[in-house]
Amino acid sequence: MAISTDDLVNTQYTWEISETGGVDAFKQVEFLNSMEMPNLVKPVVDVTPTDATSQVNAVPNFRETSEIPFVLYYVPTDPQHMQLKTAYNDSTVLKHQIKFIDAAGEGFAFDGMIKEFKLVAEQKDMLKVEGVLVISSEVTAVV
Repeated sequence: MAISTDDLVNTQYTWEISETGGVDAFKQVEFLNSMEMPNLVKPVVDVTPTDATSQVNAVPNFRETSEIPFVLYYVPTDPQHMQLKTAYNDSTVLKHQIKFIDAAGEGFAFDGMIKEFKLVAEQKDMLKVEGVLVISSEVTAVV
């Protein structure tokens, strides 16, 4: 069956992966159906002194790591899909970039591991993968 990407184009962002993180090493993950964005919430820490009469909270200078669910139409022979499956099977870290197409310089770069990589067969659609990406480094802006 021939695969058409006409209805699969994501007009807001792209997801790219790399093993090395070199400038030309990132390749776009094709047939991405949906992906949540990283949750960059800073936690609130209770720093109330023992002699205080009310609670004192502070926002520390770090963010909690997050998990990113994604769904893609799975093509077992696609190089990036094979790379994602291998990273899942071997529990290895990949470099990730999420870039916003209409906002140059906006996006996220981070290291991450694939926590879930579940094949889902639907009768009317192609084979899909429902996965979860775990952020395992500092999230930085895409350059």
